[in-house]
Parts: sequence; C-alpha cells; structure tokens
Amino acid sequence: MALVCNIDQRGRKHRYRIGFAFLALGVVVLALGYAYDVGALRVMSVVLAAAGLFSLFEANRGWCAARALGFKTRV
Repeated sequence: MALVCNIDQRGRKHRYRIGFAFLALGVVVLALGYAYDVGALRVMSVVLAAAGLFSLFEANRGWCAARALGFKTRV
C-alpha cells in the first residue's frame, strides 16, 4: 500500500483536529490513570495517543488509511 496523497486540504485539517484531540484526551486519561492508580486508564491513554499520532501522520502525508483500503469517507 503506497502512501499516495488521497485526501484534500479539508480532509487534512480534519485529521489534524482529530489527532490533536486524541493526543489531548490521551494526556487527560493518563493523568487520571495516575491520579486514581488505574492501570487500564494508562493503557487506554497509550492507545489514544497512538491513534492521535497516526492521525497526525495521515494529515501530514495527505494520506488516509481507510481510503487506501477502498473505503469511502465523507471528509
């Protein structure tokens, strides 16, 4: 699967917003995980941060994994 640009500027902006939102949510969940000493929240924060970083990668490259796999997306 080649990283060919398959989204426009609107899609890139949308993915940047999603990426930063997931990263921020990951930080909040990580803080809650340490505050209440819940290991599952710490794991969830890593998953959220990874999803946010992947979304930022997609936005930076102008590439959408879902579109590359043949799914139609609105944005």
